[in-house]
Amino acid sequence: MDRISLENLVTTLCQHNPGLSNQISTLTPAITVSSALECLRSKLETVFLGLPYKGDQQGDYAYLRVKPAIEDFLAAFADYLEHFLPPNESQLSNSLAFLDSATTLLWRLPVWNNAINNHSKKVMFEQLAQAWVVTFQEVAAASTTGLGLGYEMWMQKLRMHHEITMELGVAIEFLNSIFAN
Repeated sequence: MDRISLENLVTTLCQHNPGLSNQISTLTPAITVSSALECLRSKLETVFLGLPYKGDQQGDYAYLRVKPAIEDFLAAFADYLEHFLPPNESQLSNSLAFLDSATTLLWRLPVWNNAINNHSKKVMFEQLAQAWVVTFQEVAAASTTGLGLGYEMWMQKLRMHHEITMELGVAIEFLNSIFAN
């Protein structure tokens, strides 16, 4: 049985037996930062494997070949992003670790010649920037010293990501504002 058939079977069983949903939830292993990142890496690899071997790697033909894989990656990215944000994730170190590595994965997505093809990636970067802000807000609220000694490290990481993507200015401004006061 393939994955989709198995998912459909489990969904149908849960609809007919509502008590199964709770049992399945308790038996399902918890999502960890490493398992989430491994899943995202695998989905990103699928994008690269779908690119044509020859020709324009950034053109419309290449994009159309990998569009379903990109959509799958971005959907999983959004799900994991929500999962690792406070208050869903109580360990802020997990939130920060996920955000750092996930940001690297997102900026590795291809950049296309046609700006329209880059739209979904740009939207995801906007959500990611807000996720950084939300996490920094929680870190600052949880500590009397804000990020303390970690401030410089996180500012360096954010600046590195921003230099590559030019998409995380909101998060950098917020982190600066925490320590400007």
